[in-house]
Amino acid sequence: MIDRFVRAVLLLVGVTGLCLTAGVRTAGAHGTKADMKITKAEANGRTVTIEVGLTFANDSDLVTGATVTATLTGPAGATAGPVTLTAANAESARYTGTVTVPADGAWKIAIVSKDPAASAEATVAVGAGAGTTTGSAPPSSAVAPTTAGPATSAPAPTAGPTTTVPSPPPPADPASGTSLLPLLIVGAVIALAVVAGLAWRARHEVHGSDG
Repeated sequence: MIDRFVRAVLLLVGVTGLCLTAGVRTAGAHGTKADMKITKAEANGRTVTIEVGLTFANDSDLVTGATVTATLTGPAGATAGPVTLTAANAESARYTGTVTVPADGAWKIAIVSKDPAASAEATVAVGAGAGTTTGSAPPSSAVAPTTAGPATSAPAPTAGPTTTVPSPPPPADPASGTSLLPLLIVGAVIALAVVAGLAWRARHEVHGSDG
């Protein structure tokens, strides 16, 4: 009977350990880093519209609920922001916002997400000769497509100054977030259970011999 008790305790501890390990791995599957891609950086007068898409670096899943901010730095060190870029809804990985700058000229846009960590930069011209800066589009699932209206003819816009958008940071190694802590916890629990079972068994054997 005692042996059955010990085996039952070990089985219970083993199953609990597996569940704990699986839960921890699932919770940390996405990792702590993301890829950010600028899809729009456009000036209309002195109002700059910014749009970015976020995906997790290790599995390309959409990032929802992130805190994304943009800060602009312009001529003579002038700054605007930081302003928060917001998602259209709770399931969207596209974050947008507008910033009004105090002067014309070239403005550098620095966009940052803290959790998961990601950043991107672009430059947009504001005022006379203003142009549009557009980054590489994120995966189709990250930015909802829009339905195009009927084609209309319009005068060709005056080309603005050439602007560039740096490439997003390389994806993080998916294995970098793996932790041995769950395995150590499981091992400690199993060891304690074995010691407790043996002590219980020894105690009952002593009592049996006294009887």
